[in-house]
Amino acid sequence: MRRAASLFVLLGAAALHAQPPPPPPPPPHDALQTRPLTGTGTIRGRVIADDGDEPLRKARVVIGGPTSIPPGFTDDQGRFAFTKLPAGQYALTARKAGYAAAAFGSRHPGEPPMRIDLAAGGTVDGVDVRMMRGAAISGRLVDEFGEAIENAAVFAERVVRVAGRTSTTSQASTLSDDLGEYRLGGLPSGTYVVIARVARPPMITAAGGTIVFGGPDVARSRTYYPGVVALAAAQRIDVQTGEERSAVDFGVLAARALARLTLSFVDAKGNPTDAISTLSSGDSDAGGVTIGIPSMGTRTSTRVEPGTWMVYATGAAGVGISSVTIGSDDVAMTMALTKGGRISGRVIADGGHLPPGAAVEIEAQPSTVWMQPLLARGSIARTGSDGAFQLKDLLGARQLRVRSAPPGWLTKAILYDGRSLLDASIEFKGGEELSGVQVVLTDRHAELSGIVVDARQTPLQRYSVVVFPEDEQLLRDPRRLARLVRPNQAGQFRIDDLLPGTYCVAAVSDVDSSQWLNADYLARFRPIAIRIAVAESEKKNVVLSLVDTP
Repeated sequence: MRRAASLFVLLGAAALHAQPPPPPPPPPHDALQTRPLTGTGTIRGRVIADDGDEPLRKARVVIGGPTSIPPGFTDDQGRFAFTKLPAGQYALTARKAGYAAAAFGSRHPGEPPMRIDLAAGGTVDGVDVRMMRGAAISGRLVDEFGEAIENAAVFAERVVRVAGRTSTTSQASTLSDDLGEYRLGGLPSGTYVVIARVARPPMITAAGGTIVFGGPDVARSRTYYPGVVALAAAQRIDVQTGEERSAVDFGVLAARALARLTLSFVDAKGNPTDAISTLSSGDSDAGGVTIGIPSMGTRTSTRVEPGTWMVYATGAAGVGISSVTIGSDDVAMTMALTKGGRISGRVIADGGHLPPGAAVEIEAQPSTVWMQPLLARGSIARTGSDGAFQLKDLLGARQLRVRSAPPGWLTKAILYDGRSLLDASIEFKGGEELSGVQVVLTDRHAELSGIVVDARQTPLQRYSVVVFPEDEQLLRDPRRLARLVRPNQAGQFRIDDLLPGTYCVAAVSDVDSSQWLNADYLARFRPIAIRIAVAESEKKNVVLSLVDTP
């Protein structure tokens, strides 16, 4: 189900954090918690090497589920046990030096974990987490004079696609030593770019009696291997399981090598006004890159890598949006701030009542991928006790959606003046006001469950089920109606939060969870999917055949 899928993705990211020093080895077959729990269930298993089934001792095991549980470490036989667990769904991840972080039932970092369904008082044995030996990328950093750079932050970022654009997700980080050398280990096989960032202390200046933090060169000095400033020009590095890729040496460019963008801000009357701004890359090969300019004032500047950028500015006079193309020359631009648009309304329940005290978050998300990475002031609102909400300072094309709702509640409709705003783009040019918007939530949703079999009708455990609307128009925002789920330890899957409609359903051998919410990525499953229609509150059980991932 959607909530479980979110949990699994978060666990996968959490497993990449730095490992703390291990505590003394735990007793075998005993609980690894450090504080008492109230349940009666147990989950036991092992952490083993994928290449030979060698038990891995002192591997850090993280369990996530309906309650917060401290992590633990395996014993000398690679065993772990979590006891006194309440009933619910769980996911397990493990990390150990020299190995890539791994999740139970997953074959690579882009695949969600297999869920574990634990009944009250039940015991689940045989939960084996298989870990592959980690790859590593190492090299040396030098400055423009060929001298070693110490304490530079170095990142290995896996190349992925987000919202149809090339982007990256951080996989490992470290600092260069006194020789300028670095090593990024524990990497799963994949395609990476290496980034070096040199920290530069902010300048403190006095402007009109006000202390201002920032300065013309306070922007990141960021360089991609092999010594370029843009993601689009970065050299990709492919690594295999256990591979040591050395001599990835490159020079880190000084901030002054980049062109300077100077922004001046004026109000609706053309008078200078204070503002703070953020930039988002508009290049299709550099999605998700943002630059925050920390200084506030009537005029600010920063060094910016070449490319096309969307600039978002906000201040007491309002908000402003503009695009700018940066090359090798400095650029100066004036931005006019104006009063943004406003949306107000109420969240209601379809044929019932929301849980007492339930809060709902409503978001006016930018419709363009350029603006989505920016934190726009007023673009998220939380309902009050009466369900009322208000969004303000809106500019550009926006899409209204529910960011978070009480468990079990889905967005059924968003209505304004007799028309639907679901999946609709609303253009704000300044001063527009939409009042009386109704956001309708429902807890009457359909459930799809079943098993997946091979050609011999044998039930399987290693698969993913992808579900998305048959109507391509409904995939403009795949997050609302598309689902991705892994089976439980018994090979069963369940999706319990589908709105009525006809869906494409496919059981496939592999799905990349970092990319599956791209509409064009989902399109590859359409030819192999079956069509399944579900009605409101219907529960449907199906048997699916496994198909190789296209």
